[in-house]
Amino acid sequence: MWAIAFGLVWVVLHFTAYALRYRHSESVNNERGIFLFHVRSFAAAVCFALIVGVFHAGWDGLAAATIVAGIHAIYSMTKLEIWALVDGGLSATVLHTYVGATNERHLLDSQKKLEQVGDEKRVARISALQSQGLITSSNEVLQLTVRGRYVASLVSWLSALLGTSPRQ
Repeated sequence: MWAIAFGLVWVVLHFTAYALRYRHSESVNNERGIFLFHVRSFAAAVCFALIVGVFHAGWDGLAAATIVAGIHAIYSMTKLEIWALVDGGLSATVLHTYVGATNERHLLDSQKKLEQVGDEKRVARISALQSQGLITSSNEVLQLTVRGRYVASLVSWLSALLGTSPRQ
């Protein structure tokens, strides 16, 4: 029972810290930053629950730590998905672009803006992949690095395991 209360209090404090202190911080203003913000919190919560649980409850402590991990995982996955959708997700951009379009001229302008957003997102994604050492560019031809091939293989394996396909 303590694990449920601990897990819930931990994620409420984590969200409060984000909302009050880190929301506008550069350290969590990108995918890597927000992901690390959640991973560090997850690791700390699970380690604390393991230490407390195992020393005070034996094997039941391991179960308690699993409960804490589950609570934090559900919270983090939900929060990260919402963050991704709100923070420049293409669907959100499409909706915001078209919400003000009142006539055909506005619709055409909106479509041009979306094409520009698509180009900007593509360039930003390629830049991020290059900075992470996953791809290289030579004469405007993109190629996977050795590290990129490993990551691509992992994504392919996970997609096959889960019965999904990577987005094209």
